[in-house]
Amino acid sequence: MITCSVCGGLNNPNNAVCQHCGSDLIDESEAMNLFYDNDDNDTSFFDSSDDDSGDSNYIDDDDDYEDY
Repeated sequence: MITCSVCGGLNNPNNAVCQHCGSDLIDESEAMNLFYDNDDNDTSFFDSSDDDSGDSNYIDDDDDYEDY
């Protein structure tokens, strides 16, 4: 269990906010580390190699509209 630093309530370790008072249980830098694997230079979250446009099953919704 995680103890809230504001109200002292006990919380499930999976909670991002206190279930008693709503305060953040982790600070912003800790939350960002969850996304970036503790590497400030990691840009894999925004990696363009995940672009599905080369996939034969990819449907581009913009193709349904004509420019006027």
